[in-house]
Amino acid sequence: ARGLAARIPMETEQVLGQQVLSWFDDESWLRPSQLDFERREKIRKTFDRLCEGLSFESFYHLEMRSGRLFGPNALALPGGIIVLTDELVALADSTDDIAAVLAHEVGHVELRHAMRGVLQNSIVAIAVAAVTADAANIGTAVAGLPAVLAQTKYSREFETDADEFAFDLLQRKGRSPEAFASIMTKLSEKNGSRAVGFHYLSTHPATTERINNAVDATR
Repeated sequence: ARGLAARIPMETEQVLGQQVLSWFDDESWLRPSQLDFERREKIRKTFDRLCEGLSFESFYHLEMRSGRLFGPNALALPGGIIVLTDELVALADSTDDIAAVLAHEVGHVELRHAMRGVLQNSIVAIAVAAVTADAANIGTAVAGLPAVLAQTKYSREFETDADEFAFDLLQRKGRSPEAFASIMTKLSEKNGSRAVGFHYLSTHPATTERINNAVDATR
């Protein structure tokens, strides 16, 4: 899956991500953001600074939505599209908390986790691996992919790798990984025993361990 994902052009992956986002919107899984313009612009500027100098900098695009079924969450779609919900923004105490969430999702993009996850879990995606950058052929090749992505859960390995990427990115950008521990703690407390993380509707394992890793990364 790692090898196949690396061979899929980001231009092609971005088309897939746009299709998935449209599907989420059309199915009312997501709704337009209710955040005021000033708040949205502040978050966008934070996101842009995080993405400066990264491998896929030119592909990153932040979408803000009301979560509805997602609740306080964020998700990295194929091709660098990252969705942040109003509910997560409301839960965060600071811009640092939000930056930590976004850094984690950027890690999933840089490591091509979305496509790797689909390739590991769906025969539909095998067709995608054969598709070139010709976007005209995408529609037929990926029929049903949005629903597949909605069911895809990242492995513990993927989450750990994205966490570590986020800790390093935050430090390089002059921010503390402790913010990751802060927002993870809030998510855990809000969801009780369901240690919800950032991607789709899945639960994330070993929340306490991940919080401790974030704190350790600051030392």
